[in-house]
Amino acid sequence: MTVPSNNVSSNGQSEDMDIDQQNGNPAKKQKLISKEDLEKVMDDIEKRSLNVDEKWYLISLKWWRKVEKVLEDGFIEDITSIDNSNISRKGISGAFYLAPSLVEKMDFIPVPESSFEILKDSFGVEDEKRDIIERVVIKDKLRGNTLEIYPKIVHVVLARDRSKNLTLHLRNDTVGSLRERALKELGVDVPLNRIRFFVEHGDRMEWLKDIKDDDDVSTLFSSEPTIAVDVLDEDGRGFVSTKSTIDSATPLLARMYRLSINFFLWLFPEQSFISFLIHKFIYTPNNARTLSYLYRYENDDSWSSTPRYTRGVCGLSNLGNTCFMASAVQCLSNVPEITEYFLTDQYLTDLNVSNPLGTEGHLAKVYGHLMKDMWSGRQDSIVPRNFKSVIGKFAPRFSGYAQQDSQELLAFLLDGLHEDLNRIKEKPYVEERDPPEGMPQKEIAEEAWTNYKKRNDSIIVDKVHGQLRSTLVCPQCSKISIKFDPFCFLSVPVPAKEHIFRMKFVVLFNPTKKWAKFSLGITRSTTVADAAALISESLGEKIELVMFTVDVGGKARLYESSQPIAERSKYETIYAWQVKLPVKGNELVIANTVGEHRLKTLPIMFTIPGGSSEESVKEFADHEVIPFVKDVFMKKSLIKGSDDEAEKEEEMEEINEKCETEVKKSNEGWIANLSFEDTSILEDLRGSGLIEREKSVPEPKQDVALIDCINLFTREEQLSEQDSWYCPNCKEHVRAMKKLDIWKLPQILIVHLKRFQYSRWSREKIDTAVAIPGKDFHLRDILANDSHEDTIYDLIAISHHMGGLGGGHYTAGARNGDTWYYFNDAHASKASPPYGSPSSSPYMLVYRRRDSPIVHEDGNLEMETED
Repeated sequence: MTVPSNNVSSNGQSEDMDIDQQNGNPAKKQKLISKEDLEKVMDDIEKRSLNVDEKWYLISLKWWRKVEKVLEDGFIEDITSIDNSNISRKGISGAFYLAPSLVEKMDFIPVPESSFEILKDSFGVEDEKRDIIERVVIKDKLRGNTLEIYPKIVHVVLARDRSKNLTLHLRNDTVGSLRERALKELGVDVPLNRIRFFVEHGDRMEWLKDIKDDDDVSTLFSSEPTIAVDVLDEDGRGFVSTKSTIDSATPLLARMYRLSINFFLWLFPEQSFISFLIHKFIYTPNNARTLSYLYRYENDDSWSSTPRYTRGVCGLSNLGNTCFMASAVQCLSNVPEITEYFLTDQYLTDLNVSNPLGTEGHLAKVYGHLMKDMWSGRQDSIVPRNFKSVIGKFAPRFSGYAQQDSQELLAFLLDGLHEDLNRIKEKPYVEERDPPEGMPQKEIAEEAWTNYKKRNDSIIVDKVHGQLRSTLVCPQCSKISIKFDPFCFLSVPVPAKEHIFRMKFVVLFNPTKKWAKFSLGITRSTTVADAAALISESLGEKIELVMFTVDVGGKARLYESSQPIAERSKYETIYAWQVKLPVKGNELVIANTVGEHRLKTLPIMFTIPGGSSEESVKEFADHEVIPFVKDVFMKKSLIKGSDDEAEKEEEMEEINEKCETEVKKSNEGWIANLSFEDTSILEDLRGSGLIEREKSVPEPKQDVALIDCINLFTREEQLSEQDSWYCPNCKEHVRAMKKLDIWKLPQILIVHLKRFQYSRWSREKIDTAVAIPGKDFHLRDILANDSHEDTIYDLIAISHHMGGLGGGHYTAGARNGDTWYYFNDAHASKASPPYGSPSSSPYMLVYRRRDSPIVHEDGNLEMETED
């Protein structure tokens, strides 16, 4: 095979440039693209499919948004040269590479080669070395055809002779195929039992001893790891195993060395001078990593009787954007009951390898090994590569090294552990029935929980699962339906931190009232329906409105009632036609007065009964729409103003002769295009000089308490059209009123703060500060179950997220004994309790109900505070 040249950076951009490119001179605009052609390019970008080996180019979304804005305004000449400065980084060598952890359609958009060439020819690029970011479409066995945004590259070096090295591009490689490629390129031809692979971590070497030939490399390595290939001699000695601070140290010598140190620590009291010297000069944090080489190859999973570090205070090295995984694992690791279950090997009795919903026990086993490593006290950090590999194998969305969500990872982990440890080996069929009339809710809940336990019985259910009551009420017949369902997380909403700003609305009355301009104070979450309600409230009557904006060509861009009104530019004017019939259940007619180059007047909105035919719509346009156009948009100097009905009819026929009507069906409803012979008779009225009115929403509350978020979770709401409920009484789907209540709380309560908000129109992170209770968190008052026992919870772990949507960084805090520790990937340190003043970083909270402590046979797991 051909080894890639060393002058290819990690983003696939070549450093070999011609003289002009090396000088960084931007390409000049050669020709200005027309608005129509630019729209075709944008449409092609949106619809183009991915074909293997095609070239695509990445463009900064920041620059692309400017293009979209300019396109709306119609001034193509204002579009600047392509600028990718905010997504590119300059390396030490001077080559540019793609910034890490970028997300498609949030940081950049991919553009096919043909479209990019058109954009480049039309607008140029500021710096060709920086702004031309080329990528290739590959066929991935998990995701199909996909654009390789971050090409997977691995550097391989021969441990004994580092001058022998190479760089391999990975494409759907397994461990076996990677090893075969590497050994062939390095010229190594020895039996496989004499080969060891290591991943370099600065001054540390990680032995890949538990990986399998069919493991997918994408689940093992992040971007550009360096792998050292060690060839053992005929006596079984390797170069890496002997390269340590003590020459020729072998596993046997390592054991003897450690046993001698432990013997002296046992022989002399903890406060003695000898013990002080050992801790001062041998077991110091600075020497810990060096000493780890002495017994790197020990295969001893036993509980260390003399831990060098506090048990459980063990960092997890970041394998490349895996901070989300480390944060979730640290939270679960510090749940005493579950960790004790794994440390004492109780989980081996419950292993359910035949459960088709599980992972054949692989996840439970690898998690058990991980817990023993983290709680052994032998090391201050470990590399969770095997754990990451098993996660990626059974959950492909976690197989790569893109940033993911810590709550989603923990949800998969808890569900996978539950199925792997489910004590029910053969799940019985349990028929779901509607409870008889008059059956007490307590009995309904107990029956539902009993039926659930018949199929689901594990340590996870015992400790983490609770029960919710779901109540549905039909808005037509008042039929009430009550169900009880299990839960593992309380995923509660966080109120968005909202700022009020003003937007202009021109309400076009059809046609009895004078048009009015409203200046509404709204927030980012104010929907179209909310804005319509504010306008109706200001007018003192309920009116039906159809809201829209107008693009540069005069075409209407409609809003949906549930759409946040601020998703469009807050500097745009929003129009609203008053219509007679509600849009729901009826059909919309959009009338356009067609001019030579653009629509002559504002689009005009009407509603007609649903199921209308094309002929009836055309008749409606001739007899209703055209007269309205005459009354509203025709220049007043041309109207005779006669009161005689016959003269009006004659005038009407004359107008009709000057206008041709074309009717067609669209996604929005009916489009009626009115083509006038002479459009100069029409005026383009857009609401100038109208009645000014103002209306605002109440000032939102900024900081909230956790109990406020839980109360929002239990607030009654109406189902959407997409989630409608089938009422057995009405025999139809209805938008029922739904309310969730907490009925049964688990011993370990996990609260997920829903900070990431997704909709059809936006994606954002809610950074509202939330006050987190640490101790004495009483939840008895919010329970729907009057007979529930007292519930007082203490916070034991917390997952933090800092930064924005699609990026940022996850950390964790956890209580070990009476001491709080802060976990930031491989680093762990003592910290103050993470509660008190409100903060925007808490994302996932783990609470433990007050019960008796868990005692390990070698010490109190929960109260372990040894330094």
